[in-house]
Amino acid sequence: MKKQYAAPIFILLSLYIGFNGAFLFDYILEMNVYYFWIPFVVFTLSFFLGRFIDHLAIGRFIKVFGALFLSLFLPFLYVAIPVDLLLISLYSLELLTSHLINIILIIGLFTFITLLLVMYRNAWSPVVQHHTINSTKGSEASSFKIAVITDIHLGNINGNRRIQQLVKKVNRLEADAIALVGDVMEDNIEPLKRNKMFDELSKLQSKLGTFVVLGNHEFYGQDVDEYVEHMQRANFSLLRDEIINLGDSISIIGRKDAEDPSDRKLAKHIVNDVSKDRFGIVLDHQPLDLDELSDYDHIDLIFSGHTHRGQVSPLQFVTNKKFPLDYGIKTTKGTSMIVSSGFGTWGPPIRLGSRSEIRFVDVRFRNATS
Repeated sequence: MKKQYAAPIFILLSLYIGFNGAFLFDYILEMNVYYFWIPFVVFTLSFFLGRFIDHLAIGRFIKVFGALFLSLFLPFLYVAIPVDLLLISLYSLELLTSHLINIILIIGLFTFITLLLVMYRNAWSPVVQHHTINSTKGSEASSFKIAVITDIHLGNINGNRRIQQLVKKVNRLEADAIALVGDVMEDNIEPLKRNKMFDELSKLQSKLGTFVVLGNHEFYGQDVDEYVEHMQRANFSLLRDEIINLGDSISIIGRKDAEDPSDRKLAKHIVNDVSKDRFGIVLDHQPLDLDELSDYDHIDLIFSGHTHRGQVSPLQFVTNKKFPLDYGIKTTKGTSMIVSSGFGTWGPPIRLGSRSEIRFVDVRFRNATS
């Protein structure tokens, strides 16, 4: 979906939801619909208005309230469309009665509540996806275990409770290394500092450390330099077109984000600095160069995020069309590519057709020397 179409589509869907809401307001409460439309318009726009003044306490409240209000839109839409079609069909057949309308609305209400609960559960109850990858490359160790998290989107909606949930799940995995593959921050660093989220993040534990790359959202609030400083103070290794070698066999390549205003190296230039004898792991927030990176023997594993798997259905069809791989794992020419749906959410804290997740990969070296 092109960005210029997003606003008109949102407006049309909002109007459709608004007219359905006005009908229910009039049908159930028998009140003037003007009392519905004024708060509906204000609530609908509150998430976007709050983003402009989220440096103020009232702005943060408006933004969070707006995100929660927008989370009602999708389940309402999924219920309203079939209900409207059913009502129109019954009306055209002259079978529609007030009693039948009441029954349909009650069923619709329970369906709406069920859908909403499923969406919140998908967003707030993350799972750990396990993978085992066998490598023919040599190592003194028999395996290398890495926990990968993308798209936490920390801010006014995803906060310390979310981090504590993450830390608890990741630390249980006892990983050799942890990777945070972009969009750790929503856009503004202020809530992260105010609520000491960097202190909570620093509780992530692994044997060899936590490795971080930037995502597009880190650049939205003009706080990227300060963000980098805080992540480094938390003893995280932040990589911007840089390589870190771990032990005798692992190379981690952290790429600049595709939207980084500073020029990022071409894939072929950064890959040439990696030994073909080492197991090469690329951290690249947006899964744009997967096919190019898989052409090189230097690269064995690529981690990306960004897509959220659309976050809410049917947007996964958009991400699937835009990216060579928008979710899951694929192996091409000996290179495994993993794109995560992410741990957090952007905007409304809901998911449908996707699930919040952590990826945990166990790389096993077949010809280990120990």
